[in-house]
Amino acid sequence: MITILSGKLTIPEDERFIGFVGDDQSQEVELLLEHFFLQHCTCSLSLRFDDGTVRTIPLEGEQYGSDILLTWKVRREHLHRSGVVTAQLRIQCDDGRDIRSTRNYFLVGGNMDGDSGDDDYVTTALLEEKMSEVNAKLPYVNANGAFIVNSGGDVRIAKAEEVYTKTEIDGMIGDVETQLSLV
Repeated sequence: MITILSGKLTIPEDERFIGFVGDDQSQEVELLLEHFFLQHCTCSLSLRFDDGTVRTIPLEGEQYGSDILLTWKVRREHLHRSGVVTAQLRIQCDDGRDIRSTRNYFLVGGNMDGDSGDDDYVTTALLEEKMSEVNAKLPYVNANGAFIVNSGGDVRIAKAEEVYTKTEIDGMIGDVETQLSLV
């Protein structure tokens, strides 16, 4: 089941594929919003396709104890283009709060009718692009030894008890890349 806990949207690998472009056979996708009370709020799921198109889908929700079960009825018009589709949950409350989850992704399949999409979900070019995006957001130590964090285009100096050198951070990044077999 797809879960949202403390703002983190988690999609299990076996639930990433949501259909084919142009497919009229709808399915239901359930998202469990854990430890949240849905009072005077509306929920929607925003989907961003590789071509920049965004589809926003309203979600129905039912309260179950301290959790909410959100239901997305996937329709033909929701599946704009094949490939990797970035998803983010948004909750808008009457009291002015606007709450968003982290981003994650779904996969939409192409078809033989020429949907003009790329049916290869993960290509080398896509991986390189995503790695560039990740690297651009990674913290680093500048020449003065300050720990710099790039967050959404804003650069700030992080304050922490522990200070790492650039060499130590590069080593940590290398360890993560090795564990993920990215090198």
